[in-house]
Amino acid sequence: MSDEIVYSPKTGLTRLTCVTSPKHCELCGKSAELRPYGPNEENICFECGMKDVETTTAQFAQRMSGVDTLAVIEERDREV
Repeated sequence: MSDEIVYSPKTGLTRLTCVTSPKHCELCGKSAELRPYGPNEENICFECGMKDVETTTAQFAQRMSGVDTLAVIEERDREV
């Protein structure tokens, strides 16, 4: 697993990118990178997300709004 945190002074925005090993989609079972955008917050693959774009977009927007969202950040020692 690798991650990256980038802060842009120009925009004032912070981007956190986490790359994890593939897991199995909770809708189709495919081994892929997943996102929690399923109808009932299932972890789904891109293809399943595109089958119901409206629901996927709504789930994404909810997470981006920060409402009812829990972020867990793990502190680790890193080599610089």
